[in-house]
Amino acid sequence: MISVGLVISLCLLSGHSTASRPHILFIVADDLGWNDVSWHNPQMITPNLEKLAKNGVILNSSYVQPVCSPSRNCFMSGYYPFHTGLQHAVIHNWQANYLPGNLTTLPQKMKDLGYSTHMIGKWHLGFCDWKYTPTFRGFDSFLGFYSGAEDYYTHMQGILGYGHTHTTDRTRQPETATPLHHIDRLDTTREFTLITEHIYPINFIYILQHAIPRINS
Repeated sequence: MISVGLVISLCLLSGHSTASRPHILFIVADDLGWNDVSWHNPQMITPNLEKLAKNGVILNSSYVQPVCSPSRNCFMSGYYPFHTGLQHAVIHNWQANYLPGNLTTLPQKMKDLGYSTHMIGKWHLGFCDWKYTPTFRGFDSFLGFYSGAEDYYTHMQGILGYGHTHTTDRTRQPETATPLHHIDRLDTTREFTLITEHIYPINFIYILQHAIPRINS
């Protein structure tokens, strides 16, 4: 389903000039349950999500992967994870696992259509080598973390030293993001800047806020 939808969307966009194409915000809310939104459960107060849903398309008969890395594999490649070796579980920090490098990713296709591509949030598709990190897989910039979780304020994961990073240049190592600022505030500031300051003609922004999948951090 993902690959078909991706092909249709890209075909529709390919016939338009850069000036007429919309900015695209791809917001991933993994681990958000069926009853965690107001149009399924009136006890939940989610007016902004409900407005987006009611002015768009609500898909009630779709299926997703149960954990992070397999889901992201599908978003980025259009392949079911059993085709890429990522079907078992999440990628742990000590594992040399990654989204296979021979696959064309969604941001790479968006760049072919003239979009600038930006990622904000949780990658979780491997970082055992720089070539498997976001700015080598099609993103022009990345603000976020490579692993599965991190502390909201220290931006680190335990004592392992994996933290929040920001990079727009593949030729040097990422910069460490400012500690003691809430992680989602940092991410939201970056999103706001990309959207409102018109730095790039058309943006594809892939957003995976930390608070949704890691409310227990």
